[in-house]
Order: sequence, then C-alpha cells, then structure tokens
Amino acid sequence: MRGPDGADDVAAEIGLAIAEDIDRVFSTRFFDSLQSGRISLAGLGAFAREYYSASNGFARILAVACARMPTDELRLPFVQNLWDEHGQGDVRRSHRSMLRRFLDYLQVAPEYESREKGPAARYVQSMTQLCQEANEAAVIGALGPGCEYFTPREYRLIATALRAQFSIPDEALEFFLDHISHDDLHIGSLDEALGLVVKGDGDMHDAIEGAKRSIQIEITFWEDMYSLLFPCER
Repeated sequence: MRGPDGADDVAAEIGLAIAEDIDRVFSTRFFDSLQSGRISLAGLGAFAREYYSASNGFARILAVACARMPTDELRLPFVQNLWDEHGQGDVRRSHRSMLRRFLDYLQVAPEYESREKGPAARYVQSMTQLCQEANEAAVIGALGPGCEYFTPREYRLIATALRAQFSIPDEALEFFLDHISHDDLHIGSLDEALGLVVKGDGDMHDAIEGAKRSIQIEITFWEDMYSLLFPCER
C-alpha cells in the first residue's frame, strides 16, 4: 500500500534500522523451545492462558496510543486496529473470541488479567508506559515497525509448530491465521501515519528508538514466557 509522499521511504529506512533487532525476537529461548518440540501440552496450556491476557491488554495499549495522537489522520490506524481487535463490531469475531477457541480446544480457562508479575502483565505495563511517555513518532514506531511488522512472521511460526507438534486443527488456530492474512492492512495504515509524522532526522530517530524499545519489550516477553514454562532454567 502506498501512502503519502515519502511514506514508503520512511518505512524502508526504519525497517533497515531495526532488522537485526527483529531477528533477535526469533532467537529467544521460547521460539527455540517451540520449534524444537520441547514444550509440553501442559506448557502449551500455560502459554495459552498467558497469551490470552496479553491479547486482552494489547487492546488497551492501542487505546492509549490512539488517545495520544493529536489528529484524525494519526489516530486512524489505531482506530482501525481497535475495530479489528473487537471483531469489527461483532464481539463473536473479536480477537479474544478467536483466542478462546484455542483455549477451549486445549480445555484451558482464559485469564483476563495475568498474575501481577507474569509475562503478560509486564508486557502490558511496559508498552502502556511507552505509549504514555513517548512522542507521536516513537509511539507509531513502537506499534508499527516495532510490533506489527513482524507479527505475521511470529504467528506463522507458532501456527506451523502447533499444527506439526500437537495436531491442532486450523479452527482452533484462527487467531494466529487471521493475523497472518490481515496484518498487512495494519502495516500499510501505520506506514502512512509514519509518513505524516516523520518530517526530519529528529522524528526519524524517535520512530526508530520507539520501534527498538518495543522490540526489546517483545524480547523480554518471550524470554519471560520461557521462564514461566521452564522455571528450573531461569
């Protein structure tokens, strides 16, 4: 998707600046254990409960980011994302409803709020703080390049592993599969917002730093998730 003049160049420059950071996400112990088949069925249930809480918190993170944007044009990507998060007006199609089908398949009860010091709680707190403190360029960088850019890659890896190792049917993986097919729309609208807000070297620096900070929070989340599943290896 091509946005305002310069949007593609801005997105490309940020993408180059954070490529190595993104690769570090996929080098975390969680993804290594997932791909190597070390996670047990009980561990998968613990992951599902914690991820449900993180997803519930992510909708609130988007709301904070949306509230920080000063114009309709900059708010729009977050409004669109929130609308999708909530099933485009049909809560039966919300992302939490999709995730509950995964939890139901595993016979695991959802947790709306994570344990105070759990991976999801720390993630939500850190990302909320980022969105409250940073300027517009950094917030869009955090939730665009620092999040949405690599979410499809994460979910493709997760879905592939869950199919192969646990024979989980696609109906139960709808949350992950839906993001793989639809997140390009979110990326495009966030790229347009970056094209509007990045007007000089200072804005570019802030957008990149916001993305890098968000990616580090993501890395910490996956490492914390590994520690939750393998407490003896902390």
